[in-house]
Amino acid sequence: MHIWDIIITCIPVLWIPFVWYTRELRKKSTDISNQNPPHPTRWPMVSIVVAACNEEKTIQEGLNSLLSIDYPNLEIIVVNDRSTDNTKNIIEQFTDKRLKKVHIDTLPSGWLGKVHALHKGIQHTTGEWVLFTDADIHFSNASVQKTIAVCLEKNLDHLTLLPRMYSDSIWAQSCISITLCFIAISQKPWHVSNPEREEAIGAGAFNLVRKEAFLKTNGFEWLKMEVADDIGLGLMMKQSGGKSHFYTAYEDIRVEWYPSLSSAVRGLEKNAYSQIARFSLLRGLLFSGAAAILGLVPLISIFGSYSPWPTIACVIFAVYTAHQIYPISKISKITLSLSFVIGNLLLCYIGLRSTILGTLRGGVIWRGTVYPNAELKKGMRVLF
Repeated sequence: MHIWDIIITCIPVLWIPFVWYTRELRKKSTDISNQNPPHPTRWPMVSIVVAACNEEKTIQEGLNSLLSIDYPNLEIIVVNDRSTDNTKNIIEQFTDKRLKKVHIDTLPSGWLGKVHALHKGIQHTTGEWVLFTDADIHFSNASVQKTIAVCLEKNLDHLTLLPRMYSDSIWAQSCISITLCFIAISQKPWHVSNPEREEAIGAGAFNLVRKEAFLKTNGFEWLKMEVADDIGLGLMMKQSGGKSHFYTAYEDIRVEWYPSLSSAVRGLEKNAYSQIARFSLLRGLLFSGAAAILGLVPLISIFGSYSPWPTIACVIFAVYTAHQIYPISKISKITLSLSFVIGNLLLCYIGLRSTILGTLRGGVIWRGTVYPNAELKKGMRVLF
């Protein structure tokens, strides 16, 4: 074997962080469905806060899912955040007395829309526990009952559940799979319950807090310009001394994160520039270049050498890592294996696009609102 063949064979080593951290995510994370906590003598009131901005395609099914939850002491606060589509009319059609409707017409200066909606939503809650979730999440009937029982048994103040995230688009699913790998590498959610570690986690699909503990934090005013508000909530709870925990919930909670490639490109645009590039042109270009290299690894290995070993190494890495990610999405492992080519190259495109647009615009567009880079950078609390 020539020295060039040896170099090419070693290229798949660049994938080792993905393999390692996705393995850790699967090995060290427990699914909530495996928990069997005792029922408390009294079920505390739970308030569910849903922020909805232009969600006409998902809000009806999302609210129906919440209203079908089997929990004896429940209220739902849905916050219509300046929607310009049919979201408000759909919300108004619901007559269930457990559902409170809050409509926001204007956004105060210095606030992100979603964070402001959550801030307004919690002001209308009466529960001892508050669950923050999104408008497109689907819950099993027993999900809230089980999580409250777990929180009471373990004396938790904050619980995050990672749902099953899927897409019918192979292109969007590739982006989702690689994004989950990056989250596992940067946040290491299995360390969240360790008070001696700095790691914190949160998920827009399921962030449950004990209201008494939440009121001891700086509140949403501290997060009012934080793009990663879900992780920011977990960080805020942990820094205030709250006891946090993390579970997966592949069977109890699910969400179609992005239904198409175009929605994935738009949805990840703000995250790529604000969270990964940190509003830096150089950092954004470096991230995009790294994603391109990772995506091209198998192509370089296959076409850059006459030796079969680079190809074999790439196949082993791809198949093994897909096996780790599979429980999250439950889609074809072949599709997941291909994600390491497709997903990284798409992330390269998304990173370049978001970095260039964010730099030229001098800000980030999110749900139709333009937020200046300087304000977002000043309000950043979560560092990836």
